Amino acid sequence: NGEKVQDGYVPFTDEKLAWLKAQGIRTLYYTPSEEKSRCTGGEPLIPEETLEKGMDIAREVEQRLRQNAPLPTKEINGLIDELVEKVVPLKGTTLNLVELKNYDDYTYTHSLNVALLSLLMGKKLGYNEDQLKILGVGGMLHDIGKVKIPLEILNKPERLTPKEFEVMKRHPVYGFEMVKNVYSRFVQSIVLYHHEKVSGTGYPLGKKGTEMGEFAQIASLCDVFDAITSSRPYK
Repeated sequence: NGEKVQDGYVPFTDEKLAWLKAQGIRTLYYTPSEEKSRCTGGEPLIPEETLEKGMDIAREVEQRLRQNAPLPTKEINGLIDELVEKVVPLKGTTLNLVELKNYDDYTYTHSLNVALLSLLMGKKLGYNEDQLKILGVGGMLHDIGKVKIPLEILNKPERLTPKEFEVMKRHPVYGFEMVKNVYSRFVQSIVLYHHEKVSGTGYPLGKKGTEMGEFAQIASLCDVFDAITSSRPYK
């Protein structure tokens, strides 16, 4: 009947849902905001030109790897240095994390998102600048092994078959092979272990508990967070 049951942006609790069902309400309608999801007030966390640079570098990384060329380490390290410079002085815990969501190309924004989110988590944990740079570089490179995965599997919108998933599960090893002679063992651990789980049910090695290391645990959490908060069909 068009009756308003709750103000916008207020989460529905289990109690509220139970009350609505008790009133016989089975269907809810809402009007989404026409505004882009962007925080207002204050300067963006990361300047637009830095985000653009990050997107360009993410594209260059993929292009070089597909051509079997060396990684653009100078550009990657320079970008992470810029991000660390922005993150280190931050005060408080309320941060504008949504500006990256205004870029539509998930393929390239994902690595940048994971790098930035990892830096922010590392900052919250009191990591020093060298540790933050490890997180940033690892976040940028965590998925580079996917360049070796066939596009029909990589871009498949439906759930992968068991056989296809076995192919997908190789990407951390492929990525590790690409960084093992270029970056430190800590960055290597992020690339190799970012799909491991404390339960031991992850891949590719089935690491348990804290065996994957804290750097990889952070990258793993940020990887999952970005995946489930981004618009893609198979999330």
